Amino acid sequence: MVKKVFISIILIALYGCTKKNNPLSPSLGPSSTSIVAVSIALDYSEGNIGQYDLTNSTVNKNCLSQVSSDNDIRTYNGAVYILERYGKDNIIKISGSIIADSTVVYQRNIGASVNIQDIACVSETKAYITQYASTNVAIFNPATGNKSTKTIDLSAFNAYGGTDSAEKTPTMAREVYFHGKVYIACQRLKTLANGYMVPADTSLIIVINASTDSVERAIRLNYKNPQELCIFNGTLYVASVGAFGVNDAGIERINLQTNENEGIVVDEKALHGDVESIIIISDTKGYAVISTPSFATELCPFNPQTKTVGAKIAGIDSPCGNHMVCFGDYVYVGDRSAISPGIAAIDIENDTKIGTTKNIGLPPNSLTLLEIKG
Repeated sequence: MVKKVFISIILIALYGCTKKNNPLSPSLGPSSTSIVAVSIALDYSEGNIGQYDLTNSTVNKNCLSQVSSDNDIRTYNGAVYILERYGKDNIIKISGSIIADSTVVYQRNIGASVNIQDIACVSETKAYITQYASTNVAIFNPATGNKSTKTIDLSAFNAYGGTDSAEKTPTMAREVYFHGKVYIACQRLKTLANGYMVPADTSLIIVINASTDSVERAIRLNYKNPQELCIFNGTLYVASVGAFGVNDAGIERINLQTNENEGIVVDEKALHGDVESIIIISDTKGYAVISTPSFATELCPFNPQTKTVGAKIAGIDSPCGNHMVCFGDYVYVGDRSAISPGIAAIDIENDTKIGTTKNIGLPPNSLTLLEIKG
């Protein structure tokens, strides 16, 4: 399996920052605002979830009795959705500001060995779930936890489809919802005899009409093996890694008004490594988690307009290669450091870490923003 490599509430992170107060204790706004992160032990033996409450600066560690060690997380309208992925294929819904076993609404299995990857909520009663080991996008009701018998078939986009080298799936991964459309990244990888997967056919962004559950078009990417999607100001930014350890990919952008690929933003040569995750917070500022040739990860700012990359941000030893969050004047990133793991805050004005890293129990794997209105 390839290296491990939102909508509504997380749209704040996708569309950029709104000015707030100190990240440690905002005095205005909703009655509860927190950074919620799924977490994984350094040896991948177990997983959990932690919470950093920005409203009162408290931390809740290892909030559930158990979470799969292959996990991801999303929020929508005050609810948390945990994805238990490979080997589990469950969606866990938690309602409200308190993350605990007692606030779990349901845990639903999506299918046998489908390796769910992402969930994009369209409404309170409709979401799409991408499945790495299937050709079908699952349609899911977040309110009830029930999966529809209807699916969206993406078999037409299997890698090398129509040839003797055709793969069994399009290896669909990340997805985002925007203005009635769902954008799904299909990595289109090839499975080798030893079970490893490598970049193969041209990677695509599949555009699905969320009203009709039909594919509208496929957008070709310049780079292969997309790992992260981020929307800002009507533009979809796609971060691709290509082959790990090779500077053969980078970040490109798609105009969501025309659904046309507008080309490369910055490549991995400029980033000095494999790009694993990004967040865009303005027309001229983004952050990227980079895996370096020395097998370390770094967090670096970059400018999408000038295509330049800044120096790595000090004080974050091992930024996780999944979702970051922007809230107020700060970007929050998970640090999987063996010495001081937790959630770190970055001042976007000067690209410096502020305060101490907030330990949430196990090292964080992926972050999301949870707001509960009073």
